[in-house]
Amino acid sequence: MHLRRDTTDRSAPHLPFRLDIEGLRGVAILAVVGYHVGIPGFRGGFVGVDVFFVLSGYLITALLLAELAATGSVKMRAFYARRALRLLPASAFAVVGSIALASVVWPPFRVAIAAEGGRAAAVWASNILFSARATDYFGPAVANPLLHTWSLSVEEQFYLVWPTLVLLAVGKQSDIRRFTTVLVFVAVASLGASWWWTTARRPTAFFSMPTRAWEFALGGLVVVAVAASDRMGGIAWFGRARVVAGWLGVALVGAAVTLFTDRTEFPGVNATIPAIGASLIIFGATRDSRTSIANALTRGGLPWIGRHSYGWYLWHWPLLILGPALIPIEGMAVRASLAIIGLLVAVVSRRFIEDPCRQSIRARRHPGPVIGFALSGAAALWVGFTALRARAVDASMSPSQRIFSQAARDTPRINGDSCVAEEATDTRARICEYGAHADAKATVVLFGDSHAGHWFPALERVAASRQWRLLVLTKSACPAADVSVYEPSLQRIVTECSVWRRAALDSIRARRPALIIVSSSTQYVLGGPRLTAQAVVTPSDWQRGLSRTLTAFRSLGSRAILIEDTPTAGEDVPACLMVAAWRDRATARCDFSLEGAVHSAALRAERQALAGFPEDRLIDLDSALCPNGTCSAVRDSVVLYRDNRHLTARAARRLAPALDASLSAAGW
Repeated sequence: MHLRRDTTDRSAPHLPFRLDIEGLRGVAILAVVGYHVGIPGFRGGFVGVDVFFVLSGYLITALLLAELAATGSVKMRAFYARRALRLLPASAFAVVGSIALASVVWPPFRVAIAAEGGRAAAVWASNILFSARATDYFGPAVANPLLHTWSLSVEEQFYLVWPTLVLLAVGKQSDIRRFTTVLVFVAVASLGASWWWTTARRPTAFFSMPTRAWEFALGGLVVVAVAASDRMGGIAWFGRARVVAGWLGVALVGAAVTLFTDRTEFPGVNATIPAIGASLIIFGATRDSRTSIANALTRGGLPWIGRHSYGWYLWHWPLLILGPALIPIEGMAVRASLAIIGLLVAVVSRRFIEDPCRQSIRARRHPGPVIGFALSGAAALWVGFTALRARAVDASMSPSQRIFSQAARDTPRINGDSCVAEEATDTRARICEYGAHADAKATVVLFGDSHAGHWFPALERVAASRQWRLLVLTKSACPAADVSVYEPSLQRIVTECSVWRRAALDSIRARRPALIIVSSSTQYVLGGPRLTAQAVVTPSDWQRGLSRTLTAFRSLGSRAILIEDTPTAGEDVPACLMVAAWRDRATARCDFSLEGAVHSAALRAERQALAGFPEDRLIDLDSALCPNGTCSAVRDSVVLYRDNRHLTARAARRLAPALDASLSAAGW
């Protein structure tokens, strides 16, 4: 099978306009916006991006093959110029507008975050930035107004390599069979990489172009499938089968949008459901624009929404992120209103930026200058955003901001000493030794997750005064209780925690400590005052898991003291303080009440577990941390929290006397 060339027409062909494709774009953007707004029924709306990827693969492959059939070659400069005219003016407008708005409504430290995203988006590399930062797209605390540009960067990187791949795959003989084989190979290899990285390091799988290439390749395979099936158009049953395939695609996309959640392992194999669904919809609607599937996609304003989908995608997310700084009222109605404002901006952008640039005959006839202008514009934006970021970082270190920005980085010494197993997949029991050595009066172990680790500065002072040998065994996001915990960045249960816990207990067994001081975050337990994605453990399971750990300690001949988890603030405390200082407001607005900040259900479970171990104790430092029932953000010029749940090292050191007194009261 070969492409048929018509060398009489040397102009680059255009694909026939299809209203159903615009309608499918409308479906995809509604899914994405519905998910971001939080509309019920759109829990899996993030798969709309996967629909866009398949659509891009289909349309670009069809354009390239059509040009090859008509002219025998692809005019690369003209191709890249058309892509630049279609995408870059509107995206530059959105990126610059978002950064400008952030500079007005956000304090310097957040402007620096936005500017970093802006310079990455300017050079089509924001997906690389977010992958390198291990950003969790589904995380509740994501605050970059340009996070959504990751998908644009993936598409732009795809456009850079796809024409060359198509030319090499088709070859001089214009062999479609060879082309199909190459596409299948790309799809299988990319999907395999996506599956691997989804389990090993999800941000890489989510944001990387190579792990998303299979979706574009799938769209290219639809082009081949449509061409092959069109030759069977005379067979009545086959036409009906295509319509059935299209409706099956609708069911697959609909199931993904409504049934997937933030906890669905994604992308990986699960991403094939919306991607195959989108492919079947395109396949089922292409033969006849009057089919039921094509008619459905051209009704209800879907094509109009699809026509403005690019601009709406560009603007809805920045407004949702920046909007709360302008409208301090929470609720879905406000978020929906912000999204609608984004659509109105998209309409303006389409009318005055997208269409004039895309339809410019002069620009299309001179692709070289268009490409040159695009590259120079990207460089200029990168330089501008780099300068803005540097200026924002300097401003965040001004006297009024420095104390708060430093607090966000005020971690315990053990973090810098590489004593903490930070990576979720790290199972090594890293043990570090502090305090007295040869003349130690007792060996004491600090054991647990980062909430045990943040007590180290206080415990180090206690150990020094008591001449203890202090050993530290901690792993981030792995509690001392023997339970299975969920990691949102991996979208799976962290089995590595159990492996680490066993290795840590083996290390403790070899050292026979007299006392093991335990602390863990209670965010893993259901029913807490602050909803977290990690909350999958029932209070009863938490009780049983802690009992198993205490039993293991008893078998070692060691006593245990459990430090009650610290109260959880409603927001990032240093960030709140920086905003307050920037707006000349009192820092007291960042204080919070102790009532409602403690996980009562988890605390009851811990007390019930300890009831079976009369020699072990639970100590409560809340009264020292939050006297009179109020947890102050700042006390005596010391910021108490470095985020919303971890103490700063300075605050922990200040609590050393209270910890010492509590240990004495517990018999130590």
